[in-house]
Amino acid sequence: MADTTILGITDKITVSAWVYPTTINQYGNIVGKSILNADPFHSFVLRFNTVASPTLQWSVTTNDTDIYHTGASNISLNTWTYVVATYNGSEMNVYVNGVID
Repeated sequence: MADTTILGITDKITVSAWVYPTTINQYGNIVGKSILNADPFHSFVLRFNTVASPTLQWSVTTNDTDIYHTGASNISLNTWTYVVATYNGSEMNVYVNGVID
């Protein structure tokens, strides 16, 4: 998809996805908006953080500043999981199956 300002983060965003990971790669993206050939390289991304104990990492870039939040709950393989990430302009949260993480 071509870059569009409608997907640019100015102050608030919520993303969600159903995931069914059969394998997990470190920093494997679930959903996000990347900016190629620029720094910062993404506007937002919800991804897996590690392989051994896969958790969620939520990152938002606003005003050329990256803000991160890493969840604590492990994401299970071969299981449907509903994940949500929110940013309200100052606070970031991730949810796993409707429970704040």
